[in-house]
Amino acid sequence: MNNAQLLIPQELSIGFRNRKDTYTGKLGYVIYKDAKGVLRKQNSWSSWRDKDIEPIHCKNEPTEGFVLNRDVGGGRAYHGWDARLEKVRVYDPRGWEFEITIPNLLNIMRDCACSPGKGIEGKLVYSWSGATGPVLLPVNSQDYKNSMAFSDLQGLGVKVRQMVPGRTYRTKRQEDWVYLGKFDYFFSLGETSYKNKPADTGTAKKHVFAKLADGKWGVVYRNDTKDIAQEASATTPDNFAELVDLHTKSARGSKITKLVVRPVGEVKAVAHREYEWFTELQPGVFTVMKVHYTNNAKPTKITSGCELSVREGILAVKGGYYSTNNNLFAYHPDYREKRNVDFWRNTSTEHTPASPHPWREPVNDQLFAVLECGVEVPIGPYSLTKD
Repeated sequence: MNNAQLLIPQELSIGFRNRKDTYTGKLGYVIYKDAKGVLRKQNSWSSWRDKDIEPIHCKNEPTEGFVLNRDVGGGRAYHGWDARLEKVRVYDPRGWEFEITIPNLLNIMRDCACSPGKGIEGKLVYSWSGATGPVLLPVNSQDYKNSMAFSDLQGLGVKVRQMVPGRTYRTKRQEDWVYLGKFDYFFSLGETSYKNKPADTGTAKKHVFAKLADGKWGVVYRNDTKDIAQEASATTPDNFAELVDLHTKSARGSKITKLVVRPVGEVKAVAHREYEWFTELQPGVFTVMKVHYTNNAKPTKITSGCELSVREGILAVKGGYYSTNNNLFAYHPDYREKRNVDFWRNTSTEHTPASPHPWREPVNDQLFAVLECGVEVPIGPYSLTKD
């Protein structure tokens, strides 16, 4: 586990069921309290455990004396559709047994010796990754050091009123983001997202951050600062103005004045594929056109998709993007369909299907938005979906 981001909580809760195949006669289900004091997976834990056996609540302190008991589940023990994942049962010296995965065991063996009769040598703690079960983590491992740094961030936070544009903040996922400020955030109206509401205006306020990944700066939008753990640097980056431009000179940060088509690349006929371009149906209204090709790269038909226009600076999308296969525009003049005449004799005839519109040769026109800030950017049905 390189650059591990396992959560190491401070408090554990262990529920029990009676099991004869354990050292203590009880099998434990271990869960934890998060940084907010919430007992995670409590419903599952409560329904699983035997209410007649008192649960244990304890600190998640580095502990030594864990012993491997036996493997459970997997193909050797169970067969069929309900075979469960093979795991290893481990004895905790504080008086219970629980189960870990085989990959977890292999990672333990990488950092700890295991002696017959003595069990795993060294101290370990419980940790979690997402919604999975507990991961037993050796405290002498690099994964433990990385995960402790990650866990320490989970209980931290920065309030909105404390955020300062130009400063760098560390997130709870151990990423450094430059805070650009709170700006207008534009999104498309229409049938592009299930999040769109009838009362939407296409404009919202968002906290905007710049993030460096793989040597390239990108923009991150958030409704709040819940992802932020702490301030990492109070020094404003030298390229701060350019980082702000990443938002203000984009379609998320500037209204649209108009849509235009520009030739881009070449029309490519690819077997069993489709090629898309945009065309202006009427002044200011554009649609996606898609030509379909056979396995010999011969064109068969054109389907039209959703319509895009601009309303008071906001991109409006009419019709679903994935409905293009259902909106027939035209058949190719050379296209023929086969029609069965006699099923039993396997005879058929060819005919030319009727086209709603005349055939149009595909062109390399792609859609662009001209922004109020003067920048021209590529645009499409899903470019500005509401998130």
